[in-house]
Formats: sequence, structure tokens, C-alpha cells
Amino acid sequence: MIDLYFKPTNENTKKPIQAHENDAGWDLYSTEEVILYPNKPLKLSTGIAVQAKFIDPEDAKKWKIEAKIEGTSGNAAKLGIFPIGGVVDQDYTGEVGVVLVNGAVDPINIKPHSKIAQLVIHAIPKIRKVNYLSIKDNFEATDRGDAGFGSTGTAVSK
Repeated sequence: MIDLYFKPTNENTKKPIQAHENDAGWDLYSTEEVILYPNKPLKLSTGIAVQAKFIDPEDAKKWKIEAKIEGTSGNAAKLGIFPIGGVVDQDYTGEVGVVLVNGAVDPINIKPHSKIAQLVIHAIPKIRKVNYLSIKDNFEATDRGDAGFGSTGTAVSK
């Protein structure tokens, strides 16, 4: 289990919330008014810092925590805006920013307290060992092997 702490970083902060009990993330809001132009990434202030801590010290020995900035389906479907980037490392305690991109044709006016993204918390296993192979080494064989892009189909059917 994890304890989560949110701290406001300015006076215009709207508290992150989960709209529903079983939501995966906490809604993040802009603290400023900006115009988001098409295809021009822009960093927006959320006015919050976040810190997550494991309750059990044994968990902290095996796991680390990331806060991941994700888009919202409403913003993507209705406005065509989405965040890019967005990993907040466990030891970062500064303000969380959101880089938004407008994939629509027209500029979009983002007002203070507009929902711009959501923050999802993930526990990530700590890596025991990293092995660097040579170009001549092979991975263990798998059923899939190196079948990549398009190997399981695409959105367009023929």
C-alpha cells in the first residue's frame, strides 16, 4: 500500500481529485489561462507537488513509485488535446507540469482550473541486475521473437 501526498505550490491551485472511487488517476488542473495552438507543445502549471510513500518499508526495498501523467478520454475525444512525456520520479518534489499538445485545427483557450490531464501512480519493481549483451549474443527464444510493428494486425482491415 502507498500513502499519497499532494502539496499546493501556489495560491491558484485546484486540488487533484478522483471523480469516482475506482478511478485510476487524480485529475490535474491548469493554474493559468493560455492559448494552446495546434502542434505547438506548451508546458502548463498544475500548482501541485506530489509525493508517494510505501507504508511497509519492505515494499520500498523491492519497488519504486512513479507518478505518470496521462491524458483524459474527454479531452482527447472532444478537444483533441493530449499530454506528452510525463514521468514524475519518486524523488522529485517540485511542481508537476503538464506538456500539452493541441492535435486539433483551431487554437484552444485553456482557462484556470480546467482539467488538463490525470496523474496515475504505478509501483515499479526495482531491477536487481542489468546485463549488457554483445551484438553476437542472443536472447532466450520466445514464440513471438522479433515480430514487431503490425505483426498482430492494424486498425485498418482489408
